[in-house]
Formats: sequence, structure tokens, C-alpha cells
Amino acid sequence: MTKAIAAETTLKGITINTLNLGYFDIGMITEVTKEMQEVIKTKIPIGQQFGDPENILEVISFIIKSAYMTGTSIDINGGII
Repeated sequence: MTKAIAAETTLKGITINTLNLGYFDIGMITEVTKEMQEVIKTKIPIGQQFGDPENILEVISFIIKSAYMTGTSIDINGGII
């Protein structure tokens, strides 16, 4: 869907990209028990930890600066498959 919408909006100067998020130390994960959080962390290859919300901001900043980038999906998930 990202690529289709990007193809439709590019000539209007609109870029479309998606961020596919994993687990972060913010939001709904705080409702999950500590025991289940530890189980989830074992599935995250990059350091077995939740992401820092700052990681999301860094990627958004990159996208904003990249006018030639459109129709792309970016995984920010610590390597979860």
C-alpha cells in the first residue's frame, strides 16, 4: 500500500513512507507484566532490550531530510523477524 500511495502522490510533491515499529519503552508495553516483558526481550536480537523512543525520532529526521525517499517501509524493531 505504501508504494501504491507513493506512486499516486509523488507528482504532487508528497512522499509516503512507513515505519514498522517493534517494542519500545513507551506506550502499551507498560501494560504488560514485567515477566512477559522479559520474555519479549529475549526475542529481540539487538541487546535483548526495548527500543528508546529517540530511535524513532532519528529515523523520522532522516526521512524528512531525504526528499528522494518515497514508497519505503523501514523496520525499527531491534532485528525481530
